[in-house]
Amino acid sequence: MGTAGRKQVSAAGFGESEFTLFRDTVAEIESGGEYDIQGGSGGMYSGRYQMGAAARQDAARYLGETYQGDSEAARKAFREDPEMQERYFAAYTRANHETLMKLSSEYRDLSKEGKLQVLGYAHNAGAGNAVKWLKGGMSKSFRDGFGTRSDKYSAAIRRAQEMSRSGQLTPPSPDTPPSERTSYNAPGSGAIVEYLTGDRSSSGY
Repeated sequence: MGTAGRKQVSAAGFGESEFTLFRDTVAEIESGGEYDIQGGSGGMYSGRYQMGAAARQDAARYLGETYQGDSEAARKAFREDPEMQERYFAAYTRANHETLMKLSSEYRDLSKEGKLQVLGYAHNAGAGNAVKWLKGGMSKSFRDGFGTRSDKYSAAIRRAQEMSRSGQLTPPSPDTPPSERTSYNAPGSGAIVEYLTGDRSSSGY
């Protein structure tokens, strides 16, 4: 994931393997793992993780980089740079993590697996809405501009974690170049789709 991305993951307190599982689960939901893609509400979200302008700006700040703006040219450059997408996703996740650590005692009390589940929710809904969700007992999910429930992300990450523990998922190496990377592989056709789209069950946080 590159040195800059590793620093962000380490600063948030997560290991590379558990972060890779989290990262690839989010990517499957957002883009099917594709880097050069533009979509989302209003077509304003870019890349493998469908990051909007505010997310990219937060990431640039954490990385100490100059934010390149949200012009068509800037979005195109972002889409065509997988390494940039990886470090920006790691930095944005760290930004959400630090906000949640500051504002939510419920988040601070979670295990690392539970925190990553909530960070999946926050990737879709924003950290502020994740704080509200935790405060409300995770009983009512935010919905994005397409009507997608944000707890779809947390549930998919939880399911992937469970499958990884049981040996049903094989992680790619975090060192695999983005151009050669595939998401976690599971035995049997359709297994990736199955763990991402199952109905939301009891939280297990």
